[in-house]
Amino acid sequence: MAKIKKAILSFSPSESENTSGYALYFQDVKSADGLSYDSPRIDLGKPEAANGKISVNLSAIEALKDKTGTFNFGVAAYDDSANESDMQVAANIPLALTAPKAPAELLVSFV
Repeated sequence: MAKIKKAILSFSPSESENTSGYALYFQDVKSADGLSYDSPRIDLGKPEAANGKISVNLSAIEALKDKTGTFNFGVAAYDDSANESDMQVAANIPLALTAPKAPAELLVSFV
């Protein structure tokens, strides 16, 4: 298994008491659609904040594995009725979650 450098996304939690969780949206900047609520969505649940920030390891998210390129990310808070807040956006983030191929034919010779 390859070793991939961690890419950590951090944000301040919503101040709303009715926040049930957070949704992460992402879109390759090359996409004609742009980042929106119709972009690919990952439910982050309601992670605990540490030092006033919520941190998410993007490298550990299955939907983002093997992604390389420049992406826009958005995070929205949601409530129990599935209403979502405005999206907080981080634009033009370079992402490289693909490792190079391993060397081939490793041999040990005894002379």
